[in-house]
Amino acid sequence: MHIPRFYIPDEIIPTQVLQLHSDAGLHISRVLRMKCDQQVTLFNGKGGQYLATIVNIERHRVTVRIDLFVTKNTESPLKLTLIQCISRGDRMDYTIQKSVELGVNQILPVYSQRGIVLDSKRALKKLKHWQKVVISACEQSGRDNIPVVLQPIKIAEALKMTFDKSDLKLIMHTSDDATTPYTLSSVDQNIRHCVLLAGPEGGLSHQEVSLALQQKFQVIQLGPRVLRTETAALSLISILQSRAGDMC
Repeated sequence: MHIPRFYIPDEIIPTQVLQLHSDAGLHISRVLRMKCDQQVTLFNGKGGQYLATIVNIERHRVTVRIDLFVTKNTESPLKLTLIQCISRGDRMDYTIQKSVELGVNQILPVYSQRGIVLDSKRALKKLKHWQKVVISACEQSGRDNIPVVLQPIKIAEALKMTFDKSDLKLIMHTSDDATTPYTLSSVDQNIRHCVLLAGPEGGLSHQEVSLALQQKFQVIQLGPRVLRTETAALSLISILQSRAGDMC
């Protein structure tokens, strides 16, 4: 039987009784229509999860008793950082949601020449929204550690970040002006940190590709077809997880 999972941004201690925040309470009482004595799983992003029992429901206010701390490793041995050029509409949400489900650890939204640019107010609003998307994806996928979504920055700034501990840096690019592409068969199964750069709908400019190459990124092509930005990122994440992660 599936036990619903909820993120609680608080310290959780076995045997304590606590009232869940309104969103979780509303979902439990109105959407799932759960009853007292039924179980839920809680996590706070610090590793592990807690099995809890509902002890009281009053409209959207739900109180639970923490019964048991459970450790379950759902994190891949391969750390993935996704540098994603901000895309239009709900494509960015989709990319973030699915990349979290696939095991990405860090997401860095960037402004590119052919992508979306947000003013400071909209950027802050978007960041808060993306963080909620990440939490929702963790609730659904069973991840106990919450991936980080960083503040959007210009692509040039992102490419100059050190990523000291990365074993491999890949840029998804299909233009003929690229250097000899890195092949998927060349991926070392022992790599432990990979940084990926995915362009916007219109692709990366020649200048952006050149800058990435200067920063030791390697071009990778995902077959003869042109993929949408969200398809490219998620395809490469899946391939890397199957070769060096936990989707073997």
